[in-house]
Amino acid sequence: MLRKKLKLSSEDDELSDMHDIPLVLSNKDFNSISSEDIPTILLKHANALNEKLNKLSFNKPVEYIYNPVEYAFDMHEAFIRKFCNDEKKILLLGMNPGPWGMAQTGIPFGEIKMVKEWYKIAANINKPSIECPDRPIMGLNCHRSEISGKRLYEFFKKVSDTPENFFKHTYLYNYCPMAFMMKQNGKNITPAQLKGPVKQELEEHCNDALMNVLCTLNTEIIIALGKYVKKQAESILRAHNIDHIQVIYLLHPSPQIPGNQNWSEKAQKVLEENDLLKYFKP
Repeated sequence: MLRKKLKLSSEDDELSDMHDIPLVLSNKDFNSISSEDIPTILLKHANALNEKLNKLSFNKPVEYIYNPVEYAFDMHEAFIRKFCNDEKKILLLGMNPGPWGMAQTGIPFGEIKMVKEWYKIAANINKPSIECPDRPIMGLNCHRSEISGKRLYEFFKKVSDTPENFFKHTYLYNYCPMAFMMKQNGKNITPAQLKGPVKQELEEHCNDALMNVLCTLNTEIIIALGKYVKKQAESILRAHNIDHIQVIYLLHPSPQIPGNQNWSEKAQKVLEENDLLKYFKP
């Protein structure tokens, strides 16, 4: 796989300082991280997770593996440095990259139009070392739209008006940075659909990374987009005896979920019932 080292603003001095940060944080680490270091810390943890995941061996039906945090690292870094420079009360938690969203842009739920026109982020995007013919990486030149990302962004754009309002209290994060595809037509395989010991290994690594993100951001509320990530988030909190973080379930915006045409109405209802709209409004 294509690998790229972190580009840190202070080069070796800043990287040296990062060695003092534990790769797996715990409950006692909440409230202990300086906000000025948050983007670099998040990028370091992303890099550490990639190194662990790259050592795993995936069996069939997995034929292709994309990790946009690696080949679209510049975009991922730009996203974090632009919108996650301080602690975030809310973590909006997705599962893994979609073929026409994050796989193209390196940004969670990164629907092309929204990344270019709302986020206004543009940076270098390479390609995975082995590319699926049916899921080519075109970057910001991709003409396909990721419906899940489009639904998510259209809803929050209506609520928040600007990305700065959206991200004022919130960070958007995918549980797993990898996209898995079958040989036939590049059909998507989610982490929940993986089989065997490799699934457990992947979840252990992704669980550690999620715990690190929660501690780094001093998060109080997780909005879990889907039952799988809700289950993983709740399991992590129990394992670490974390009782001050609330997990709220919100149906994933995927059009493949039956009866999900009115996802925006469902999202509105969940946010209203949990008194969360105020954190997204101007």
